[in-house]
Amino acid sequence: MDPKVADFWLVSNTEGFGAFDDIIFWIEYTDKRKILYCIQLKHKDSKPIQVAELLRDKSKNSLKKYQDSYEEIVQNIDKIAILKDISANQIVTILCTTVSIAGAQTDSIILKSRDTIDLINTSSKSNSVFQIFNSATSKNPFKGNFLENFYVFECQASATQLDRLIKNEFYSHFQDIDNTVLITVVDYFAKWSVGKSGKITRIFKKDVQRMLLEFLLLPHCMEPSEVAGKEDEMFNLVNDTLTSFNVTAITRENLLKNIFGSIKILLEKHCGTPLNFQLSWNIHLSSQQTDNLMNANDQQEKQLLKTFLQARQRYVPYLTLKDVYLSAWQSRIVPLIINCNIYQNSVEEILLKFKEVAKDMSFVLLNPSYTADLMNDLTVFKSINDVKDGTLLFRNLDNTYVSLQGKHCMQLKRFREKTMILEQITPDVYMILVDGVLRIGETYEIENYYIKRQISRPMLRMEVLEKSNVFKNRKSLLNQHGDIFLMIECSNDIPYKYKNNTMELGDYLKSAAEDKVNDEIYILTAYLKHTNKIIIDAATHLNTKTKKSCTRDENKWAFIRVVIFERDRRKFTRILD
Repeated sequence: MDPKVADFWLVSNTEGFGAFDDIIFWIEYTDKRKILYCIQLKHKDSKPIQVAELLRDKSKNSLKKYQDSYEEIVQNIDKIAILKDISANQIVTILCTTVSIAGAQTDSIILKSRDTIDLINTSSKSNSVFQIFNSATSKNPFKGNFLENFYVFECQASATQLDRLIKNEFYSHFQDIDNTVLITVVDYFAKWSVGKSGKITRIFKKDVQRMLLEFLLLPHCMEPSEVAGKEDEMFNLVNDTLTSFNVTAITRENLLKNIFGSIKILLEKHCGTPLNFQLSWNIHLSSQQTDNLMNANDQQEKQLLKTFLQARQRYVPYLTLKDVYLSAWQSRIVPLIINCNIYQNSVEEILLKFKEVAKDMSFVLLNPSYTADLMNDLTVFKSINDVKDGTLLFRNLDNTYVSLQGKHCMQLKRFREKTMILEQITPDVYMILVDGVLRIGETYEIENYYIKRQISRPMLRMEVLEKSNVFKNRKSLLNQHGDIFLMIECSNDIPYKYKNNTMELGDYLKSAAEDKVNDEIYILTAYLKHTNKIIIDAATHLNTKTKKSCTRDENKWAFIRVVIFERDRRKFTRILD
């Protein structure tokens, strides 16, 4: 997590490093500096190391022994694989001890305090790092190239103190961290340092980051409570879509069932046998399932999963279903489902701290509180429009359906060019679409004992607008607000002086819904020939009788204009309910 560190790798107990084989630590800084730290760890209870011990050839802390080990490392630069691309001037050897160094100098050597190397120094004492120099009176001086690259670290943290330092480091970066996480982290490195069958593997920065990310998220990891059963092809589509993003937010837990269903299908494919998600995820895999997982074919996905499972086997006594799930997530075969309900900020904080490796993984977050940083640093599934792969987008639009008010189902591909509509297909809506047809609007169901009735609607002729007929049968034409609606089909526009005093149908309906309409008389017009004079005459007569002018002022009446298609130039008016 140190921003100054670009990359590193770590290995232990490796041949070819002489006395400095306890920890081999290569690091590359962001300023392009590369250093290989070769460290010997000396754990002592109380007695300090005397400077005189360093001068004795047969001493456990003999400088002669350390000089020989340094030269062995330099000679092996072209022989050991992990020393490839390492130059002699990049090698630093360190004697790291839990006790102090007694005696500052002798006739042969001088110890001088040096600036601490923060990444390695665990001492709480100031001036705990020394470098050794030959004295002017030294009879058997040590080689300059060795001393220039050799340091002594005194008063380093004991195992107990180191445990506390690790905890404090985690607490400084993360809030509300679970204590079990810290135990798991310490256990991970303890098992790594021992190795499996005497072999210790080299771990890289991304390996450590991946495992720390997993350990920190495990307390929030969700196990399936409900798993949907669908066709494999639909589940494959869901998984392909979700894993194309780093982060997908879901707000309702019941929408996770199809995601768990897709995970189940993928894991069954790799295990080669059916899986029971109702059982604990910590149940052991059968020998057949383990063999199927480890006997990977040439398929890249299976090879990648096998690699992660083999790495996990070094730290666990046996593989479980959860191990397969977590390895599949690490391989970006499936997403990891995380519950953010309790610690919303903690989960997002963890993802941002480990964004370098999180960019290679996929997460489904239940009820996250999105931050700008999260959306800037990781790819987030906000709507179906965010699917960048054209083939994947088409598969989604071709396999999802929408029904308007329960009418005929339409594939979403009909709206492919309607980005504003597709913008509404959020992850929640997407999971509803996956579950079946999405119905938009109220669906009117017919009751079991429904008796079909046909009620005719009054069809009026154009003569209704003649002066003598304008107010005839007015009471039967009034709706609950007292408004008369007359829709007249016509093709010519109404005169310009009336055009600017019309009210749009949408505006009227909005006012009616808000109960803001008054007793105005509204004329709805749509275009048909030779009706302008009739409309104007009717409007004039209404104006005369009601004393209302054709303006938008309070208590005035106005036109509402509606455009419809001409159909056989039928001339009639229709009363709208």
